[in-house]
Amino acid sequence: MRQLILAASLALSAGAAQAAEVALDLKVRDLSPKFVEFYEAASKPLAPAAPTANQAATPATTESLEDRRWRLFKQNYDFSAQPTPEATRAALDSAWPRYAEALPKIEAGFDGIASEPSRTLDTLSKHFSLDKSMSMRLVAYVGTFDGRVWGEQDGDTLNVYLPLEVSADTRAVPSARLMGQAMLAKTAGWGNKPRSLAELVVGEGVVAHGVAAAAPGKSVEQYLAISADELAKLRTNRKSVLSSILPKLGDGSAATLNTYSTEQLAEARFAGWLLVEGMTKQKARYADMIRQKPSDLIKVSQATMASVNRGK
Repeated sequence: MRQLILAASLALSAGAAQAAEVALDLKVRDLSPKFVEFYEAASKPLAPAAPTANQAATPATTESLEDRRWRLFKQNYDFSAQPTPEATRAALDSAWPRYAEALPKIEAGFDGIASEPSRTLDTLSKHFSLDKSMSMRLVAYVGTFDGRVWGEQDGDTLNVYLPLEVSADTRAVPSARLMGQAMLAKTAGWGNKPRSLAELVVGEGVVAHGVAAAAPGKSVEQYLAISADELAKLRTNRKSVLSSILPKLGDGSAATLNTYSTEQLAEARFAGWLLVEGMTKQKARYADMIRQKPSDLIKVSQATMASVNRGK
């Protein structure tokens, strides 16, 4: 295992008047050497079973390829995005024939994908006008071709897990969304606890548009992390969705915030996408949206959403 520390000092606007030096402390943990060690050991042919003196009476037992693979996996790598050992073994067995073709990408390790998170973080830092120091560790791992990108807080550091065996296209949107959510929590006036539905909706919209900037050319449903069917339904019912949210934008009750953070999250993200798009047409900056005085943000959100709702 190797761990690299990358120092990134970004000169970003800290407001309309002056620029500030903001340290984005990036660490890297690359698990690919451990996986390659496991893969090479598990790819060797099985040794023939040694004969025993009483073999006729007691047949010798041999370890199957699958059992040896699982033993070596736990011994040499033992890292998985799966929830249980049983799921890990099943996913490993299914993915095993595909690793040979993906091996060059795996052997290249983090160095092979380093430009991706670098570009994403640069785009997002500008999008949010990052004005506070933050720490992130990029963990390059080898998964089972399901493209799982996830985050895990480790003290003050956010671990971002990036699968090496899949394409850059597969990593692009989920990694940008995860990093964007982290920057929103760091830079928004409400941190990670919206005080009104307006803040929740605007935050979702700013993140989605940040993902679109960092990973251009994808579909809107990907940026919103919802299904194509959900988006089609929301577009069909756009006026009723916005009309339902509009009078609640100033609501900061736990019940309302919980509802739009869970079962009606797709509606909040869709409304946020349209609301933030409407605000940018009025020349508003993303950084200003998430740093607005709470009462002012509610007012401008209400006015903008009403205008959007009147449109076609």
